[in-house]
Amino acid sequence: MRSQFILFTLLLAFAVHTPAAEIDNELKRLQNILTTLNQELEATYRQFQMIQEARRANAQQEISSGPRPGLDNRNYDDIIAAQNEARDRGKELSREMNQLLTKVKEIEVQKQPLLQRVYELVRTNSASNSELQPVEAPTTTGKTQTQGKSPAIKP
Repeated sequence: MRSQFILFTLLLAFAVHTPAAEIDNELKRLQNILTTLNQELEATYRQFQMIQEARRANAQQEISSGPRPGLDNRNYDDIIAAQNEARDRGKELSREMNQLLTKVKEIEVQKQPLLQRVYELVRTNSASNSELQPVEAPTTTGKTQTQGKSPAIKP
């Protein structure tokens, strides 16, 4: 994945101790990468929510697609076919949700060494540069939260 390559390159490039100006540059680059990863998390979370809503609607459709005595003139085979289609759609949506959860976990794993490096650099550079502030990550409520945490995704 593209993010893993960037992470590996950054960690190799900055493995040695750097002067204050280079620390600031590295912090900016790391913060940019973390911002990109947080945006990716946010987009993944929105996809997850859309699929979750589609799954709920599909489950409701599956329930309502059953025979309705006295009101239904569809034949039995059509009813069973509609129920099977809804069940298959539900399975596909669940599979997509699981893929998104896996993607979220991968992004979180990618973020950890970057965050650790940012905290190390901030500690190293805190005496010489008090202007640094932690990177903030957007949440689904429009508020911000400290980097390293992501919106909770519940299946």
